[in-house]
Amino acid sequence: GDILDRGPNSGKVMDLLRHMEDQAAKAGGKVHVLLGNHEAMVMQNDWRYVHPGEMEAQGGEDAYRREMAPDGKYGSWLLQKNAVIKINETIFVHGGISPEFASIPLHRVNDRIREELSVPTKKWEDSYIKNSYGPLWYRGWAELSDDEIRLLLPGVLKQLNAKRMVIGHTVSKDGIKSRLDGAVVMIDVGMSRAYGGIPACL
Repeated sequence: GDILDRGPNSGKVMDLLRHMEDQAAKAGGKVHVLLGNHEAMVMQNDWRYVHPGEMEAQGGEDAYRREMAPDGKYGSWLLQKNAVIKINETIFVHGGISPEFASIPLHRVNDRIREELSVPTKKWEDSYIKNSYGPLWYRGWAELSDDEIRLLLPGVLKQLNAKRMVIGHTVSKDGIKSRLDGAVVMIDVGMSRAYGGIPACL
């Protein structure tokens, strides 16, 4: 997540990821692109963090708006993506699955987020994409104390039938960070120019 709002070249990044998806499929593999809060913000016309050069790179504000719309070049591609996936015993999610969301089946979370993004003008009650405890915004597993995580996370992972959660969203400039013996892995190292973090991957 958070492909967008990190500079003027988001379109090039999305084009690269689309190309990688095709390459992986031809090779019998898969690239999973997950949604972050910034994808949701842009698709819902919240442009507070859009780089000034972004619209220029896409041919102007109107062109960028069309491309990011639910039926646009990039918006329609993003609408195919999940907010959270589980591969074997690992949950991958942008912000985190909070205790408040742990009982909701992951496919329902993804379907609801896609539904909200597909109708950006609708005022949703109990919005999944704007909820600070929702998977796109939750920072608890990055910011809670070790004691709080030790108390709360095992129950969440048990509900998800998982052993660990890999999260982004909260920058760890010192590199990839593991918490609670690897039960939480923070992989957003802020390596874009916007943050100046170190290049790293898990």
